[in-house]
Amino acid sequence: MWLQMVPVFLLTVRLSAQEALKKTDATLPVAGNQAMHPAAETNSTVFRDIYDWSAMPTVRAKNPEEFRPIGLRYGPQTNDIAFLIFAGRKGVAKIPDEMFLYIPGHPQYNIPKSFRCKQVETTALFSKVAISIQSSGFTREILADIKHGWGYPSNIDIEMTVTTLVGKDRASMLFSMAPENEATGNEDRAKFRSYSMLGAPKLGLRAFGDGTQLSATLALSSGWSTRWFLLPLQGMEKEIAVTVIDSSGAVVETTKMVTTLKTFRQMEGWTGSLKNLKKDQRYTVKAKINLGPWYRDVTAEVVTLLVPQSP
Repeated sequence: MWLQMVPVFLLTVRLSAQEALKKTDATLPVAGNQAMHPAAETNSTVFRDIYDWSAMPTVRAKNPEEFRPIGLRYGPQTNDIAFLIFAGRKGVAKIPDEMFLYIPGHPQYNIPKSFRCKQVETTALFSKVAISIQSSGFTREILADIKHGWGYPSNIDIEMTVTTLVGKDRASMLFSMAPENEATGNEDRAKFRSYSMLGAPKLGLRAFGDGTQLSATLALSSGWSTRWFLLPLQGMEKEIAVTVIDSSGAVVETTKMVTTLKTFRQMEGWTGSLKNLKKDQRYTVKAKINLGPWYRDVTAEVVTLLVPQSP
């Protein structure tokens, strides 16, 4: 059993909440690919946090046989993290029937708050979990839908609309991720990971097929191998501008790739095609999208694109 429980419905706390937030891994600086808002620049470090589960606060669960936590880091300060604690029955074929949200120092979630799930077949759905948080000169409003499937390591899908406010600037983006494991990647289930929401989004661009087909994605590092996939919403451009330049430096084509929700949820890249290319020629394809006042312009480039000679 992962956790030893003492009286029923009570998880014993042995350390303070402040001790629970002591990281056991270092942060990793990462370079962004755009000039972000000054407030965002101060949060351009991707964190790799590992936490000691035994130090979490008291959680009174209706069914306390097993607990599974993960963390979501939304700011650079020690307490800028939201903990999701799933509670339910033991066993690889069981899903949680309750989730607790705990945010140290938060007026609403400083004491873990319980959310009951809606069970759909083998999935527990926690819908419209609303959080308003402040850190380092900005406010973030989060509306999350969280799906937890059966088994361990369990199948968790997190999709949330994140609205960032800095002064009068406001912009929203959809974040989506399926964490690869709530634990630390080894058998030590007394420790678990936190997934960072900080840093700079990356615009991925590739050419495929005969070289005239394009695919693009927006992603943000979580600090681990799993990435957040991003969809622009309010206050951001919804199309990726594409410019094609030949070897002489002349622009030979411009086009746009639309960022659709359907393709986003299928975890596929947004696609586009190029029409004005000559065979057996090299081109540079540049892509750009403006993600509002927080992230600003995000760019990508396929340095050379070779359209092969037809047989």
